[in-house]
Amino acid sequence: VSTQSTGETCVDMGGSSSALSALHRAEQSLLEFGRSYFHGQGGPRYELFDVPLPNGEVIHTLRANLDQPTDHPPVVLLHGYGSGIGTWFATLPLIGTLGREVLAIDIPGCGLSSRPKWELGDGLDCDPELAESWFVDRIEQWRCSCGIDKMVLAGHSMGGYLSAAYAERHPERVKQLILISPAGVPRKPADFAEKIKDRPWLYRVAGSLWESGHSPFTYVNYGPGRWMLGKYVNGRFRDQPYIAKPELIEYLYQNWTEGDLSGGGRMHATLLEPGAFARKPLCDRIPLIPVRTDFIYGTTDWMDFTCALALSPGEYDHAVMRVKDAGHNVMVDNPMGLVEAMGSCLQGDRSGHGAVFSGDSFKLNVFKLPMTAGAPGEESEE
Repeated sequence: VSTQSTGETCVDMGGSSSALSALHRAEQSLLEFGRSYFHGQGGPRYELFDVPLPNGEVIHTLRANLDQPTDHPPVVLLHGYGSGIGTWFATLPLIGTLGREVLAIDIPGCGLSSRPKWELGDGLDCDPELAESWFVDRIEQWRCSCGIDKMVLAGHSMGGYLSAAYAERHPERVKQLILISPAGVPRKPADFAEKIKDRPWLYRVAGSLWESGHSPFTYVNYGPGRWMLGKYVNGRFRDQPYIAKPELIEYLYQNWTEGDLSGGGRMHATLLEPGAFARKPLCDRIPLIPVRTDFIYGTTDWMDFTCALALSPGEYDHAVMRVKDAGHNVMVDNPMGLVEAMGSCLQGDRSGHGAVFSGDSFKLNVFKLPMTAGAPGEESEE
C-alpha cells in the first residue's frame, strides 16, 4: 500500500498529539475506547494513514488484523452519512475473529479524507449519476493505490448505497457485498406526497430544505452543534458499557464542523430524495450486479428489511439477516451481533438467511463479556 503518513501509528497515533487536529484526537479517543473495552491493555493494532490519489487528494484509511496473513480478499468498511472510521470503534476490536484483513476508510469528502470543493450542484439540481461517479471514481483510485485486486465491500447506510454503486461499475473488483442497513433500496411509494401532506409544517420545511441541498452540517456549524449532537446520541443510543457516548459526541461534532462541506455533507441531498428514497433506487440495480450480495439490518431498524427480501435474486440468491437489539446504527447498537452476522455472510452459503444474531457468542465464549442484553443463542425467523 502506498501511503502518506499522518503521524499516526496504531491507535496511539504516535508523535505529538499537539500536531494532530481535533478530529484526529477525537478519532483516536473513540478507537482507543473500543479497543480498551474489549481487550484491556492488549488487543489488536490499528494502522491509520492517508492513501494519496492521482488527483492529489487523500483517503484516510485504517488497517486492522495486521498479524493475520490470509488468502482471502480484505473486508473494506464504508461508513454512513455524517460518520467516519471512528463509528466502527466497537466493531473493529471484534472483527479479528473473522480471520480477514480489514480496512476502513473515510469516504471521499468525509472525515479526515480530502474535502474538495463540490461543483456538481445542490439537491435536485445535481445529476445523481455524476454524484455517484464523484464518489465511486475516488474509491476506485484508492483501490488502485492500495494495490487491492478484489475486496469484500461492507457498507453501512449511505456507505452501503455507494458500495452497491461501486460494484455496479467495477464488479470484477468486488468479491462480495455486505450491505448493512443500506440506504436507497426501495422505490418511493406513489402515494408518498399524499401520506405526508398533513405532517407538521416543520416536516414539510425540512423536506424543502433537503430538496434544495441544505446540509445538516451547516446548522451544527452555526448553531449549538455540540448540544444538538449530544441530544441525538444520548437519546438515540442505549446506556451500554461498550457505547462511548461522550467520545462519540465529540467525534461526530468534530467530523461535522472540521473542514469544508464537500461531497460528504451533500450526499443525502444529491443521491437521495426526502424520505431517504434513492433518486436511482437500488431495488432496480442490485439484481443486475453480478456479485454475491447479503443484507444485515437491526431488529428495530427504521430501514425496512422486507425491501431486501422482496428483491429479485439475480445471479445470486441473497441472504437477509438481522441483529438483535439494534436499530439503524447496527455497528454501535450491537457490534457483537453485527460481527456474527458478517461472519455468516462471509461463509457465502446463505446459512444465515432469516436469522437474528444476538452477539452472545462473544459475551459467553470469545471475550467472556458481561451479558448486556438478550438471552444466549440465536433466533430464526422466516
